[in-house]
Amino acid sequence: MDKNQVIGLVLIAGLLIIYALVFDPPVQKQPIVVPADSTQAASPPAVIAREANPAPDTSANTLSEKFGVFGVAMQGTEETFVIETDKARYTFSNKGGRIQSVELKEYVTFDQKPLVLFDEQSVSQLLQIPSMKGNIDLNSLYFHTNNTHQIIVGENKTTIHFVADLGDGKSIEQTYTIYSGKYSLEYQVKVNGLSSEITGDPELVWVNAMKRFEKDLDDSHNKTTIRYYTLEEDSDNLKAVASEPQQETINGVKWLSFSQKFFNAGIIAEKSISQAIIGTKPSTDTTVVKEGLMQLIIPIADVYEGANFTFYYGPQGYKRLKKVAQGYEDNVYMGYKLVSWVNKYIIVELFGFLEKSISNYGVIIMIIVLV
Repeated sequence: MDKNQVIGLVLIAGLLIIYALVFDPPVQKQPIVVPADSTQAASPPAVIAREANPAPDTSANTLSEKFGVFGVAMQGTEETFVIETDKARYTFSNKGGRIQSVELKEYVTFDQKPLVLFDEQSVSQLLQIPSMKGNIDLNSLYFHTNNTHQIIVGENKTTIHFVADLGDGKSIEQTYTIYSGKYSLEYQVKVNGLSSEITGDPELVWVNAMKRFEKDLDDSHNKTTIRYYTLEEDSDNLKAVASEPQQETINGVKWLSFSQKFFNAGIIAEKSISQAIIGTKPSTDTTVVKEGLMQLIIPIADVYEGANFTFYYGPQGYKRLKKVAQGYEDNVYMGYKLVSWVNKYIIVELFGFLEKSISNYGVIIMIIVLV
């Protein structure tokens, strides 16, 4: 085999990887077959985080006695509203000041159903604050907001502001900024006047029964994992092909993501996540690819000032993710180390250049092979 043949084989291998992973695939139309015993929601990985105190349905006085200043915000009526962009549909709830679900409008599942990246049945996201009265789960608090249903168009953005007023200048604020044309959104959590009540660092516990979007369940399972990027700029992930539960503890993390074959949901810290415990395990539910867990410790000093994060809920794509955060493009598998540099720095760039003037991907591939 001469030099030109070797180069040709490497380029062809790179093109196949790029076409399969970087560019959005067509959606198949075969119906999903779900066995009768798999209709129940998958049980998430066991949360080994510190357990938050439940908020009982009782009088305001009793709540205040048991939960201190936080008790005043534990009674209310849950209300939801939808913020919609050209890319996604976000459902918010005033209970917890949280996102309940995210639907990606430009995509459908292989059986032509709306692609809901996550919802209340598949995801649990708890922000727990240790206090003099025990651990307080923000999902047990009712937040005030003036936001209602809204559609964002053009190059506009909107800000959703939630406030839990605890009295005497004490409050908890959560702020989301959503942009039209983007799959990422900004998030800030801030506490005011609570330094004498809080006893440690808050913990974000994110449990995700990652949904099935593609027909080939085995292939989807083998390409689904949790990826992360450290403050030392080290990118790594849990083993994707695994039949047993996995767990790892990482210190000093910049971002983490639930990374699937064609989509991912991730969190990027403006400063840092001091420690992360992550885990995955196989699922017996055929509507779920894999179950994942993130337990993230957020420095309380950052929360007093206003801890800033970016959430990404959207499709994979090397160039798209490269704009989200440093190293975030590593969510796209570019092949083994021997060929990944060719794919990243030659194939992707050449493909992008030709794509500006040629709309047919097949023609582009043939040109690159001939080159």
